[in-house]
Amino acid sequence: MKRREFLTLLSAGAAWPTMARAQRAGKVARVGYLGPAVDRRYPITQAFVNKLRELGWEEGRNLDFEERAYGSDSQNVAPAAAEFLRNKVDVIVVVSSNAARVIQSVTRTIPIVVVAGSDPIAAGVAETLARPGGMVTGLTIMSPEMVTKRAEQIALILPHASRIAILFNPTRSAPRLLEAILPAVTALRLTPRTFPAGTPDEIEPAFDAIMQWPADGVVILDDPMLFVQANKVVEAALARKLPLACPFREMAEVGCLFSYSASLRERFERGAVYVDKILRGASPAELPFEQPAKFELVINLITAKTLGLEFPDILLATADEVIE
Repeated sequence: MKRREFLTLLSAGAAWPTMARAQRAGKVARVGYLGPAVDRRYPITQAFVNKLRELGWEEGRNLDFEERAYGSDSQNVAPAAAEFLRNKVDVIVVVSSNAARVIQSVTRTIPIVVVAGSDPIAAGVAETLARPGGMVTGLTIMSPEMVTKRAEQIALILPHASRIAILFNPTRSAPRLLEAILPAVTALRLTPRTFPAGTPDEIEPAFDAIMQWPADGVVILDDPMLFVQANKVVEAALARKLPLACPFREMAEVGCLFSYSASLRERFERGAVYVDKILRGASPAELPFEQPAKFELVINLITAKTLGLEFPDILLATADEVIE
């Protein structure tokens, strides 16, 4: 036998115990999903479950998929993770790098897959993107780069603007997002100012403060709570005639002026691929954090008409979707 063939067989043999645990007759793989909200009917959750089924993991046959919500309070992350630990899940799936960091305080033995990490290195859950080195791996959405791009886009839409508000969650938004967007807005010869909203009840007061400043437009920083509360955020903004630059397609669909980021649906589908690899024996320490290859611009012309705004041709020409 050639040396290369021997090493291949040796590697496969080392991975087999984990793979066998998940796939031997009668054994059901247990996957726990922890998010700010859970709803099996939600398209991105459906995409995740459907992708797992496509990869051979089917509920009722060889997969037990558990869901827990931690709401708007990050203090609920650790207790929910502890419940997964008691239920002996094989993999925990989370939305953010910050949630993964909290879960590490509960367990260092269960693999964790992040589906939309902002900055896993800054969050302390990965040594490098290429080799995370621990029990956490998954997908990033390159949030610092995206918030900078959103600032540039809203400046194009509002050529006469002078003040841009930045809405963020002080309990979870990564400091690097603020470090990225504040100088970016200043470089556009606009004046930035930050406004915190750490809970759903703080959204309306934050927009009151934004209006009193007053701002010409608002950039929303990536955050699970603000994403889940998208309807409330949009209603508060539209009531005050404030245009919103938002992170995700789903937020543009409910009324943000536009969104620009990686596709959450695609990130969740790729997250299912990572779960599959881990259930089949891959080590999270050696699975690179995957960065998105494509970003999508979604424009809401209904909101633009309501606000009396027109989009520059350059943005309309490059939009992935225009809601009319």
